[in-house]
Amino acid sequence: MPGEYVIKVSARLVFADDLYPEKNMASTQLTLTAEGDPVSSGCSSTSADGSAAALGWLLIGLALVLRRKI
Repeated sequence: MPGEYVIKVSARLVFADDLYPEKNMASTQLTLTAEGDPVSSGCSSTSADGSAAALGWLLIGLALVLRRKI
């Protein structure tokens, strides 16, 4: 559906960080705007262009960046 979406990822460290021992949690936020006509085939629809896979890779990438920022 068209609109503005906010994705927030938070992570808690299991082990202490050598560089920042007082830090045990980090978070990051991504705001994106979806444009175009709404897809009317249900709430779990995926398109043939791989947008669902791209979103999955985006979330994995965010988790990796978040892990390095801690």
